[in-house]
Amino acid sequence: MGIDLTTSTQDQNSNREPTNREILEAVKELGTRFGRLETENREILETMNEFATNVEGEMGNLKAEMGRVKVEILDGIDEKLGNLKGDLVVLTRKEDRKIVRLVEILRDKNILAQEEAKQILGMEPFPQLLI
Repeated sequence: MGIDLTTSTQDQNSNREPTNREILEAVKELGTRFGRLETENREILETMNEFATNVEGEMGNLKAEMGRVKVEILDGIDEKLGNLKGDLVVLTRKEDRKIVRLVEILRDKNILAQEEAKQILGMEPFPQLLI
């Protein structure tokens, strides 16, 4: 039994230097791969840019809509406050009429002096200067 001193062709191929043609083909393949990556990256960037532009547009629309809604809300609040103020004035006037009538009754029965009646009726919120 002897030892085979010849090397296989596979061993010979793995130990040899690549040829210029093989190097050129490898460089071309890398160039092709790089070109595809560059194209894919460009497409991704274009898509992201388009998305960002759409988001910016929508943000502008949302800001405008929020401004419009804010104005509507504030107008509604102003109107409600105006109505409430009017209602409070009406209620206060009704109460004032009751007080005026009570003072008149007490003055007519000589429970209040004329000067005391003037002082009471001259008080806020609706002072009456002439009696």
